[in-house]
Amino acid sequence: MKHRGHGWKRRKDFAKGDLVQWNHWTFSDEYREDARGLRTFDKYVASDLGIVMKVYRSTSKARCWTADVKFMDAKLNNDYYGLDGHPIPLGCLVKLS
Repeated sequence: MKHRGHGWKRRKDFAKGDLVQWNHWTFSDEYREDARGLRTFDKYVASDLGIVMKVYRSTSKARCWTADVKFMDAKLNNDYYGLDGHPIPLGCLVKLS
């Protein structure tokens, strides 16, 4: 039986120009010190809006379905947009439009 890449059921749910939301864990700038003196940074869920630029099957060994997303926040575009950055799996996106 041939393996289908992750996200193959959702590949037709997204098209170029769709507005999407990406919920992801991120670390805050504030930290707490525990009794041992170790610093731990707080994690929280961040939500970012973006527009789908391309939906494709990745060239990695996993061959999962991913999307290039252009985010509204310019900092995220440098980190997560395009093949040189980190394409986002379709399972992580929520379609808003």
